[in-house]
Amino acid sequence: MIFLPFIISGAIGYLLLGLLTKKTAPLNFALKVTLGIGLGLGLSSHLTFYSFLFFNKLEPQIIIAAHIILLISLIALRMGDPKAGPLPPAACEAGRVPQGQDPSLFFRKYLIPIVISIFAVLIIVLVIIQARFYPYGGWDAWQVWNFKAKFLLLSGDNWKDLFSPELWRSSPHYPLLLPLINVWAWLFTNKPLDVVPMITSVSFTFLTIGLMCSALWQRTKNIFSLLPGFLLLTLPFFNLLATTQYCDIVLSFYCLAALVTLQEYKLVSGVFTGCLAFTKPEGMVAAMIICAIVFILTVRNFKDLWPFIWGLIAALLPAVAFHVLCSPGNQTFVNGLTSALKPATWERLQMIFGFLSVELTSNKWNGLWLLLLLGIVLGGRNLWTKNKITAGFLVLYLAVIIAYYEVNTYFEIKWWLSVSLNRILFSLLPLFMFWVFSGILPACGKERD
Repeated sequence: MIFLPFIISGAIGYLLLGLLTKKTAPLNFALKVTLGIGLGLGLSSHLTFYSFLFFNKLEPQIIIAAHIILLISLIALRMGDPKAGPLPPAACEAGRVPQGQDPSLFFRKYLIPIVISIFAVLIIVLVIIQARFYPYGGWDAWQVWNFKAKFLLLSGDNWKDLFSPELWRSSPHYPLLLPLINVWAWLFTNKPLDVVPMITSVSFTFLTIGLMCSALWQRTKNIFSLLPGFLLLTLPFFNLLATTQYCDIVLSFYCLAALVTLQEYKLVSGVFTGCLAFTKPEGMVAAMIICAIVFILTVRNFKDLWPFIWGLIAALLPAVAFHVLCSPGNQTFVNGLTSALKPATWERLQMIFGFLSVELTSNKWNGLWLLLLLGIVLGGRNLWTKNKITAGFLVLYLAVIIAYYEVNTYFEIKWWLSVSLNRILFSLLPLFMFWVFSGILPACGKERD
């Protein structure tokens, strides 16, 4: 019963993704699975939130019934589609090795998959073991995310008390996508089992890595597309932050999903952008930047914007409803540009850049950021022209984050940077690695720009 809601959400998302990408270029199987599961979990969060909005309380029977009806409907549509074969289209796509006299056929067909499978099993075991060191999650997990989930599950008609300004330490202005996923899973256990948030965090860890690697494979058809995933999953600090049940790994997934689908699958990208806005305030910032990029790219051909807009509208409604009807506003914000008591200063900005340089060279990253900076140098101009959308997003997002650190003077800057900057970099790391590796890996097949 613990895994059943995740299976239902994954099946719904996979089938729905197939419907949304029916008339587009085929997705490889791994990419379709990772995107589909993430889409399904986001949809489950939205359906659970609508229960609170429409009925002013949690209605487990209605939520479960809505999922079952949606799943049956999608299965019926799939079975009624004459073009839908028994296997996903990506499993039959061109590019397979001919069954001729190829001396490396055994190596490619058997040995490499076996070796990769062994490493995958070992890494999965290691990540699960590390997740069990924090069964209740880290500080923000039980203070913010898991607290919100348990409140929504157990509060009945008083669920809106969660947004009381007196609970400012639990960030009542933070959106609810992650807590609602856990609430959805708890509907099948009738109590807030602590193992559910751990399963959610581990799931998003592997979904994010799988999405990064499969998107690289979709772009380059290069076996070394697996390398960045191996680097991340063998980095203890990455696994620590990914499995402590924070929302940063969820933000990382939806941000990556929105950008890797932006060029060829605009409708899907719009949906993921809407989900991204419902993760954290940083997710809303990221979603706004993506929307700005899409508008700039399509301003001369506005009809190309409509698929993205329709997907965005459908998925953005919970985020809009939350900010309009529920959020009390940020209780921990002081505008340093206008405050006489806590002004924004040049020294504060210097400390931000100084702390950023120290963080990037910290031993806890095992030199990974330095390796990626070297990759930027080696990639040269090609890195900025080959995937300019991702490059532009990263530059704009980091600029906004730095500006926010400077302008919001509520917190003492040294402490604030020490507890939050590493998590911001962590959430960007999979997207950053996708950008660098997509620029430096040579394409071994038909590349998609």
